[in-house]
Amino acid sequence: MTTRSEIVTAVVRVLMQETPFKDGGVFNENTQLFEMGILDSLMILSLLSKLEETYGCELGADSVSEESLATPGRIADLVLEAKQGGSVTTQAAEP
Repeated sequence: MTTRSEIVTAVVRVLMQETPFKDGGVFNENTQLFEMGILDSLMILSLLSKLEETYGCELGADSVSEESLATPGRIADLVLEAKQGGSVTTQAAEP
């Protein structure tokens, strides 16, 4: 069983490989990825593709938001949810 910590580590590893922010101390599970300018649309596509391939899950386009991708920890939560349910989708709350 994959742990949240393992997924956070995988997210950080991908970010370190593909961004100009190579200093490992910059990234942790609470690093604000949008505020630091780390994630852009191409990086999001690359990261999600790698996570889907690595963890055998489908991250539906409607599950991806600035909030769900804000930190490596939130991305790990997204992956764990997808692994448990097969895919992640968000639904509008019932009134």
